[in-house]
Amino acid sequence: MLLATALGAAAAMIGAAAITFVFVTAFALHRTATVDKSHLRDGLAGRGPLRAVFSGRILLLVAGALAMGMLFGSLLTSLIAFMADRGDSDAAGLVYGVLGVGSAILALSCALLPAWISQRVRWLFFATVLLVGAILYSLSSTMLAVVVGIGLAGLGAGPTLVTLFNLAADAAPKGRYSTVMTMVGPSITVGQAAAAAVTGQIAERLSTAAAMWVPTVAAALVLGVGFVAAVVFRPTRVWAPRS
Repeated sequence: MLLATALGAAAAMIGAAAITFVFVTAFALHRTATVDKSHLRDGLAGRGPLRAVFSGRILLLVAGALAMGMLFGSLLTSLIAFMADRGDSDAAGLVYGVLGVGSAILALSCALLPAWISQRVRWLFFATVLLVGAILYSLSSTMLAVVVGIGLAGLGAGPTLVTLFNLAADAAPKGRYSTVMTMVGPSITVGQAAAAAVTGQIAERLSTAAAMWVPTVAAALVLGVGFVAAVVFRPTRVWAPRS
C-alpha cells in the first residue's frame, strides 16, 4: 500500500511479485519440507467419502467464509468511493490497511486464549465486534470515524477467520482436510469479488452512503452464521449408565 501510494500501482505489483517469489520459494525448498510418505497408503484407504465434505456443517462454514469475503470486498469498494468523494482515492489502500493491522494482531493472539473458551463463543464474540465496527463505519461521515470503524472491524475480522478455519479443520472428514480447506478458503475470494461488484454498482447508481451500509449487512450475515454454528457445533453429551 505504501508503494502504491508513493510510486504507483505498478510498484506495488512488482513488490508483491518479488515477495511472493522469494518467500514462497524459500518455504517450498526449506529442509523441513521433506514428507514422510510411509503413512499415505493407510491414510488414503481410510479416508471418508467425498460426499462427506458436502455435509451441513461444512456448507455452513463455506457460507461463513462467503460472508467474510463479502465484508472485505464491500468495505474496500465503499471505502474507495468514500475517499474518491474527498478527492483522495489514492490513499484508500492506506486507510484500508488499518483493518489488516488489527486483524493480524488479534488473529495471532488467538493462540493465547484459554482452551475453555470454545470456538463457538469466540465466533459469536468477535463477530459481534466485527458488526459493531461495521455499523460505526456505515454511520461515518468523517475520516476519523471511518478509521475507528475500520480498526474496530479489523479487531473482529482476524479472530473470526481463525475460528472459522479451526472449525473447518475439526469438521473435515478423515483424509479430506485439503478438500474442505479448498472449499472454505476460495469462498472468501468469491464473496469478496461478488460484494465488490455489487457495492460498486450501489455507489454509482445510488450513493456512497448507501454503499457504506453493505459491510454492515455482510457483518450481520457473519454473526448470523455464527449463531447457527453455535447450535450445529454444540458438543453432544455421551450418555453413560451409572454404576
